[in-house]
Amino acid sequence: MFDIGLLVGVITLMILHLAFAWKALNSTSVIDPKRRTSWTLLSFILGPAGYYFYLGTIPCELIDGE
Repeated sequence: MFDIGLLVGVITLMILHLAFAWKALNSTSVIDPKRRTSWTLLSFILGPAGYYFYLGTIPCELIDGE
């Protein structure tokens, strides 16, 4: 019915995406809530690629130890 390897892979990928969304949501960077929401959603949808892509668009002086 279900392949255990596929199920483990999907669950692991979901956890990875949730971890990066959580990291974006709880970041100490000084950005407005609308941008933080966009960053969180992009991190949730694309995982690490979305997180680091959006992090690259934030001006360096607003990033706090990321």
